[in-house]
Amino acid sequence: MMDFNRQRLLLFGIRGLGIFSFIILLVAKCPYARVLNSLCVDDMVYGNTYRDAKLRPFKVRLPDPVGDVPAISDPKRPGAHRLFFIGDCASQAHYGMKALVLQLSERLREPIYYDHLDDLLNPACLFQEEAPHSQAPGRVLVVDSVEFALVRRLSKSRPCPAPVSAKARPFESWAPVVWSNKIINVLFLDIERRLHFLLTNSKLTAPFVESWNTALFARFCLLPASEPMVSLAPPFLFSSTETSPILSSSFYAPHDDALVLTIAKNLEEISNTLRSQYNVELIFLPVPNKFTIYHRFVTADRYDNFLPRLDEELRRRGVRTVRLYEPFLRSQEFVYHPSDSNWNRYGASITLEEVVRAIEEARR
Repeated sequence: MMDFNRQRLLLFGIRGLGIFSFIILLVAKCPYARVLNSLCVDDMVYGNTYRDAKLRPFKVRLPDPVGDVPAISDPKRPGAHRLFFIGDCASQAHYGMKALVLQLSERLREPIYYDHLDDLLNPACLFQEEAPHSQAPGRVLVVDSVEFALVRRLSKSRPCPAPVSAKARPFESWAPVVWSNKIINVLFLDIERRLHFLLTNSKLTAPFVESWNTALFARFCLLPASEPMVSLAPPFLFSSTETSPILSSSFYAPHDDALVLTIAKNLEEISNTLRSQYNVELIFLPVPNKFTIYHRFVTADRYDNFLPRLDEELRRRGVRTVRLYEPFLRSQEFVYHPSDSNWNRYGASITLEEVVRAIEEARR
């Protein structure tokens, strides 16, 4: 009788654990961000690198955001603008300042068509509804990309896809197919990353994760895998995206001449297409990684000058660029937040001046 009760209790515990795990899975995969956010702590107020590292010595609250993140412009009305901005996460950063796109709009006193395109190889898609040569000159497109995303986004060439109406693809728009794709995405795709985020950032587990990571760092100088390098004086957290040798986004990734030539060739073709067919001048804005600027606080390893080499090759090909590497290095103020990968108001101020100068030169 005792063994029977133990078996029932064990089965009950296993079933309860299974139901609990399934609920956790559904919460992690819920397509509505509000559900997940309601269960997690708001660590972003301390910066995205702190959110991943959970190290108490670097827990410094960032300045309050100023204004809102710039809204994506109406994709049906790009022709009503003369200034276009395809932004990366840096252009949306607004802790202690307005976002760069909004500052630029106020400075030039004109509206900006803003979009966030991960596929930077196809910016001409913004104008594909227009008849070639139909617009007056003076239009400028600023393409902004953080250094760690350059190789992934710009080292392979892809043609701009032609617009396809829903009628031309009836199978993909068939309701059962749409809902089955949503169910597959919710249940099976991107599970590991979402579960890890929930388990380390939930209101129940985040304090324990922070205490554990801080204790390991204080006692053994061990760091979380997400932040493998830190500087104590001055205090800086650096993301593995910028420092892991196995990632193409890293400071240590090989940036040989062939890679530089490939990226420059792709941008040259984009620039020529925009200029010849749509009367749009391209301005390329590569933003250095935080570790690129401040690696000297952590290591004596030398930078391979990836961004300066790329800039020189682009200028040789007649592609307009904004060069931030040298101004950021010369700045007497830190241009990045210590516990966030985005620039602060000093970095944004330098960038604003350089972008305005580039736009004015392009319009002469």
